[in-house]
Amino acid sequence: MNAPKRWLIVAGPLSGYTFDLFREVRRLAAVDVGIVHDPLVSEGQFAHQRFSDPDFESLEWRRASTADLSKFITRPLPAAVFAYGLEPKKALALARTLLPRDVPFLYAADSNVAELVAHDGLLAPRLIGYRLLAARIDVGLSLGLSNQLALRLLGMQRVEPIPVYAVDYDALDRAASEGGGVTLADGPEPRLTLLVVARLVAAKNLVPTFEALGSDARLRSQIRVVVVGDGPLRGEVEAAIRRHPGLDVQLLGAIPHARVGALIATADALLLPSVVEPWGIVVTEALGMGVPVVATPAVGAAVSLAGMTQAVVLSDSCDGESIVAALRVFVQRHAALRTAAHAAKAQVRQRYSKQAVARALIELVANLGTKVATGNEQVSFR
Repeated sequence: MNAPKRWLIVAGPLSGYTFDLFREVRRLAAVDVGIVHDPLVSEGQFAHQRFSDPDFESLEWRRASTADLSKFITRPLPAAVFAYGLEPKKALALARTLLPRDVPFLYAADSNVAELVAHDGLLAPRLIGYRLLAARIDVGLSLGLSNQLALRLLGMQRVEPIPVYAVDYDALDRAASEGGGVTLADGPEPRLTLLVVARLVAAKNLVPTFEALGSDARLRSQIRVVVVGDGPLRGEVEAAIRRHPGLDVQLLGAIPHARVGALIATADALLLPSVVEPWGIVVTEALGMGVPVVATPAVGAAVSLAGMTQAVVLSDSCDGESIVAALRVFVQRHAALRTAAHAAKAQVRQRYSKQAVARALIELVANLGTKVATGNEQVSFR
C-alpha cells in the first residue's frame, strides 16, 4: 500500500482554526500534515485559542537545528508546501533550496492592503523579502478582497480565493443550540446587544470606543456591550466603563470557544472597533451565523464582506466618534441589517466553512501536481 501524501506547513504561530482546517483535509484526503511553526502560547488570551496541537507532527523552527529542519522538510518529500507569512525565514529558505521545483508552494497570510500601505515607509523593505519569496510561490491563497489586493502588491502572480482562515460552523451551531452555559445579564430596559470578541489590547481600540459611547446618553441607553476576551488593558477598560455609570458593558473574560457560538447567536451584532485587524475571523463567524457586524475600515474581513452581505456597517475611521456614528446607523437599521445577514448566511458559509475550504485546497493541490508545467490553470472556488 502506498504511503499517504504529505503536506508541509511552514509558519509562525498558528491558531486552532488552522489545525481544525488541516485535520479536515486529512480526514477527506488521507493526507499527512507536518508543521514547522513557532507556538507562542503567551499570545493566546482567548480561552478558545490554541497555538500547538499534539495531533500533528511538528517542529519548532526557532529551536531546531539546521540539520533537524532539513530532515523534517524533506523526509518524506512533501506534495505541497504552505508558507504562512515570512516570519520563519530560515525554514522557508531551506524549503526553497532543498525541495524540487515541481513541489508547489502556496502562500497564506492575513495581510490587509490598507495596513500595508498605511506604513509606506516600511513597505519598500518588506516588499523585497516578499517578492523574493513570491518568485517561488505558485499560488497565493486569498481570504477576501483586502487580502487579495495585498497579495498582488506583495508580488503574487496567481491568487485563488481560498480562505485558509476557515470556520467550523457546525461547532458554532452546536454551541448555539446547547446554549453553552452563557447567560447575559438583562438590563432595566430593552437594549440591543453588541458582542465584542477581542483581546484587551490597544489595537482593539476598546477604551476610546467606550469613552465615546459613554458620552452619548441616548445611544448608551439603546445598546449593551458584551466583551469576550482578556488582556493587559483590562484595568484600563474597566476604568473607562466606570467613568460612565450609564454605560452597560459586561466583561466575560476569556471563555472556551464552545461558548462563543452561543454568544454570537444571542447577539444583535458583532462589534470590532480595531485600529489594526488584518483579517478578523470572528467577522466571518458572525456573518455565517446570520449576525450583522459593525467595524472599522481597519478590519479586513468587514471591508471584504460588506458589499457581498450588505450586513456590515463600517465607520468612517477608527476614532471613537466615528465608531459611535456607525453604531447610531446600526441602531437605526438593525432590523434591515439582521435580515441582510440572514440572507447572506448560506453564501458566507459556502465560502468560509472548513469543509468547503478543505475540499478546495485538496482540489487545488491535485491540479497543481498535474499542471505544474503550464502554470496557468485556474481553479474555481466552490
